[in-house]
Amino acid sequence: MGQVYEPSLQEKAQVALEGRWGFYLEMTNFVLSMFIFSIYIAELYDRELSDATWKTVVEILITSFFIFDL
Repeated sequence: MGQVYEPSLQEKAQVALEGRWGFYLEMTNFVLSMFIFSIYIAELYDRELSDATWKTVVEILITSFFIFDL
């Protein structure tokens, strides 16, 4: 009997990230990075924005996405 090759989870993830899903993930990372950067620039012009609760929540969510990103 011959053995059937079963790719590991790491190999499957590598193939997925080299394809279309990897491109989408990188574009999502880029857009979120630009969003955080634009919030920072807005803070430079509007000091009241730095105390906004919604800004802190958004930054925490986006940072969490970056942390758990493949």
